[in-house]
Amino acid sequence: MKISLRRVAKYGCADFAPVRTALREMGAKYVALEHQTDYIFVRPDADGGRIKVRDEGRGSCLIYVYARSAKESEIEFDYYEFRDPQLVSLLQSLYGEPVVVRKEREIWSDRELVFHLDQVAEVGQLFEIEALDQAEAAAAQPYMEKLGPLMRGRLEGSNEDHLRSRKRNPSVSSIQADKSASRFERQAKQVTAILKSSPLLEKLLFEAPRLGLRNYYIGAGCIAQTIWNSMCGLPPEYGINDIDLVYYDPDLSAGKEERVARQARELFAELPVRLDVKNQARVHLWYERRFGYPIRPYRTLEEAIDSWPTTATAVGVRADGRYGEWSVYAPFGLDDLLGFIVRPNKAQITQSIYEQKVSRWVALWPGLSIVPWNSD
Repeated sequence: MKISLRRVAKYGCADFAPVRTALREMGAKYVALEHQTDYIFVRPDADGGRIKVRDEGRGSCLIYVYARSAKESEIEFDYYEFRDPQLVSLLQSLYGEPVVVRKEREIWSDRELVFHLDQVAEVGQLFEIEALDQAEAAAAQPYMEKLGPLMRGRLEGSNEDHLRSRKRNPSVSSIQADKSASRFERQAKQVTAILKSSPLLEKLLFEAPRLGLRNYYIGAGCIAQTIWNSMCGLPPEYGINDIDLVYYDPDLSAGKEERVARQARELFAELPVRLDVKNQARVHLWYERRFGYPIRPYRTLEEAIDSWPTTATAVGVRADGRYGEWSVYAPFGLDDLLGFIVRPNKAQITQSIYEQKVSRWVALWPGLSIVPWNSD
């Protein structure tokens, strides 16, 4: 299959939280969160020729065959899908060592415009706008005007270029020096360092991948409360009643969810608090019965977290075993969490639910700054 793609703009980005807000306001929709590893091989038989193998952890690989050109913003490539696990090794024997690009890609879209919020290992945070043709590229102008002030500046070149530049000068990233990592990256490292030092969460964080869940997070109150305890000099487990482990599985049967929950409880039987395991794909089936009003089904795990009651607790963390790194999903950023601020997220909850939570938290952590429900 032959595909043409136009990259409208590429930026360095310090903080994705305001970008997500702006995308929502302009009508873009969240699509998916993907973990991608690209193996880029140089073809000496073709001028600027490349073969890119993309592994998204789904059992098959996507193959892109293309040629580099002076006009990197416009590219035409042949596209294939393979299920041969030896493909990368075969290409390596033919073309030598590839450039390996590892990234977490958050995808949004608005009609034929596609937006990528990328966290690229050894490069940094990047934001891209892509379109399928020139006409759609023109439609990106309002987005560029809205989002431009949130960026660190326009970038040229591919991730391959930035990684090669990094290898030539390993002390400085092609996007930003380590000491000037994005605000969110610095905050995420601070958060994960605290969580990993918690006796309550340490084993859960490191061993949860053994459950074999393709997409999961440990999140919500246990994350925020562990951070608050650290900031207040309190015991790590203080005030924590349960731990939320959430995942997303299209199988909506209660039996499947219970099997996953039982497996998790057996694996972490020594936890002194309740482990609450929920498939977010089926929350809409019981939400009205518990809270008195219906909600629509969540399309993704991240969409579920987007609806959680406060900006400080709308956080999910997991170990990314493939990269030896950590994934932190925080749709509202981490400022409120680290700033000891509780602010309502009115996407789904009611005022009474918010105020019930706040009253308990203030009694346990009296230093919290509470934003009233009707503050705006």
